[in-house]
Amino acid sequence: MANIGEPIPRGVADVAHDFVGVPRQEVNLRHEYARLRKQVKLLRRRAENAGLVPPKPRTGRYAIGAIVALGVVGLVVGLMRRRRVF
Repeated sequence: MANIGEPIPRGVADVAHDFVGVPRQEVNLRHEYARLRKQVKLLRRRAENAGLVPPKPRTGRYAIGAIVALGVVGLVVGLMRRRRVF
């Protein structure tokens, strides 16, 4: 094991965290994509607040609400038809 302050080939000596060695080199693509999405979302929000970009319409939420409402109405109509007595 190397002492702090000695050169380590392709390694890191972190005095604050008591770590001496080679950091992980593999890339986690899911983590990187999530980080990039977060950065893009932050930049879009800043541009919207500055008035540079019009706000993004939130049509997805309304579409889901409309589908749920139609499903509930269809369920109620179906249940009411079963209760009719002829």
